[in-house]
Amino acid sequence: MDHRTEKREILRMFSDGTIKAVNDDMIVEKRMILEVDGSREAVVIFTPGEEELWALGNLYCRRMIESMEDIASVRTENGRIVVERARRREGWKLEARFLHTASGAFLEEKRDAGIQPDPLPVEWQISFETIMSGIDWIGEAPLFKTAGSVHVAALVSPDGKLLF
Repeated sequence: MDHRTEKREILRMFSDGTIKAVNDDMIVEKRMILEVDGSREAVVIFTPGEEELWALGNLYCRRMIESMEDIASVRTENGRIVVERARRREGWKLEARFLHTASGAFLEEKRDAGIQPDPLPVEWQISFETIMSGIDWIGEAPLFKTAGSVHVAALVSPDGKLLF
């Protein structure tokens, strides 16, 4: 069994009014602390797996790192994702210390207030066809096929190769 799901008894309700108890696959979520340069940056809740990649992506999107050259080390231990930077950049501070799947609401509030970061410095584009094939690829991912409606992402190279 995938460590990101567990079997749970649920009640399935049908349109004819009947109710049946069944075992179903449920997504597991865990709480972790993001620690950057010895400081507790945030408490996050997400599905287990690829925590280090999530942390690096979070720091990159917040302009706290520009590349892997800015990273001295990254590891997970005792419920924490610990990142030590070789080069410290101020970047964007979090509006909240507790992050979960609804945290996009904070970004919407900033957008409504007219506060927006500059676009990330990207010098390439991905074709529409690559994006559509990425959607198909995500739909075939084991966790998505098991539980469905999972927040997922695909990592695609500038030339359209599906990486992760």
